[in-house]
Amino acid sequence: MTTYVRGAMASLFIAFALTATSYRVLALSANADCETFQRWFARQPGSQLILSTANDFYKNSVRPRKLDTVLDYSAFPLSHDQASWYKAMKHYRSNFGNGRCLAGFYDSAHKMAVLYSQYGTASDLTVTTVSSAPAGLPIHPAPDRTRNGVRLGMTLEQVTAIDGPGTLYSNGRYRRITYNQDFKASSTSEGGAKTKTAVDVTAYLGFLFVSGKLVAIDVGGGV
Repeated sequence: MTTYVRGAMASLFIAFALTATSYRVLALSANADCETFQRWFARQPGSQLILSTANDFYKNSVRPRKLDTVLDYSAFPLSHDQASWYKAMKHYRSNFGNGRCLAGFYDSAHKMAVLYSQYGTASDLTVTTVSSAPAGLPIHPAPDRTRNGVRLGMTLEQVTAIDGPGTLYSNGRYRRITYNQDFKASSTSEGGAKTKTAVDVTAYLGFLFVSGKLVAIDVGGGV
C-alpha cells in the first residue's frame, strides 16, 4: 500500500513538473513571438505614431475640427474584443501584465497592415503602409481612410482641410500631424444607490507623411 501511494505521488509530481515545464516553454515562446513582431512593427512607418513614442505630442496637440477615428475604434480598453476587425487579426501574446501584446492583419493587395497594440488600459489602432509582412499574418482587406475621409496617399494640405490644422512636427524624413481628442465619460456604479462618476478619457489621432504623402494613420487612447 505504501509503495503504491509513493508511486502515485511520484507520478503526480512528474506530471506536474512536465506541465509546469510545458507552460514555461509556451510562455517563453509567446514572449519571443511577441518581441519578434514588435521589432518588425518598429521598422514600419506607423510605429512613429503609437502612444509609446508620441505621448507628449498627443498631450500637447490641438483638437480636430471634428472628432475622427478608424473603423469603430474606441479609446475604452477591451472594448473591441467582439469587433470583426479584432477577430480577423492574429494575436501575439506575452507573459506580462494582461498577456496582450500586438495583433494585426495584412492587406497584401495594397501592402498595408492594421495593427492593434495594447498597454494596460491604453491602446492604439494603426493603419500603415509596409514593405513586407511577417509570415503567418492573416490576409484581410484593410481600411485606408478615417471616418471623416482622410485617406492614405493624401497630402498634408488635404488632411488639414478635413480634420483641421492639427499640431505639426518634423523628424528627419517624417512629418507628423497630431490631434488631441480627450473627452469625459460618466461611469455608473452597480447595485444599491447608483452614483455617476466622471471619467477622463485620453484619446488622440495622428497622421504620418513621407515624401509629402500620408503613409500611416493612428487612433488611440485609454483611461
